[in-house]
Amino acid sequence: MLARYAPARKGIAPKNKATLRRFTEARIQALVDLPDQILREVNREVQKRRESYRSAHGVLPKPVEMFDAGLVKQIMLALATHIMLARAPRRSNLSCLRLDWIRWREGLATLEIPPAFVKGRRAQDGPLLIPLDGKASRLLDQYLQALRAKILHAEDSRNPYLFPSPPHAGRHRIGGCYDSLPDRLVDQVHERVGVRINPHLWRHLIGWIWLREDPDKLAAVQKLLGHKNIQTTIDYYADIDESVVLNEWLGYLDGKKKKA
Repeated sequence: MLARYAPARKGIAPKNKATLRRFTEARIQALVDLPDQILREVNREVQKRRESYRSAHGVLPKPVEMFDAGLVKQIMLALATHIMLARAPRRSNLSCLRLDWIRWREGLATLEIPPAFVKGRRAQDGPLLIPLDGKASRLLDQYLQALRAKILHAEDSRNPYLFPSPPHAGRHRIGGCYDSLPDRLVDQVHERVGVRINPHLWRHLIGWIWLREDPDKLAAVQKLLGHKNIQTTIDYYADIDESVVLNEWLGYLDGKKKKA
């Protein structure tokens, strides 16, 4: 039965390859810019609410006082995008990241997901590391210091998750994580970038983006995605877009022709 129904191919399914090829340079840039775009929209709304409050009460409140659950969820979405771009953890790892997995060093955050929570990872492999850059680390710190508590129920102060379950239809799920966050991310990318891509395909996307930029990064992509064997990386990406290599060759020829 296994032999009969096993796919006669290795790597990414043709349908998923077609999805990845829809990421033009403009769409890749839009995806990278997505967290900043979300933050700009949040900041505009916060400023609008502050001005409205001042008109009504004669006092300009602090920005943090204007955040409600809806705006905090937008900050969570921006953070989730930063995390997915950094290393694209699997769906359950993203939505149920725990506070005690965050490590800080010199102002930069690293998420350390224990191997027991990562598919196919053995204890001797160590945790899956997701380092965040300065911009994402600052946003994470601001979220933890001032915003995360605004989405928690009064009885949920010991919630262990980075992204606790937000109120839904006026009700809270005490002790839960934001398990629909990956779905919100899918919808936002579709709306703002123009491609519907499921959370699992993000792993292939970041590998494809890097290899599209530089086909010689195969070994680096292997490390980025946590493939134990480089053959796995080759199986997934060797034929993902032959136009990358063809374009390089045409560029080489063009240079030769100009010299001639």
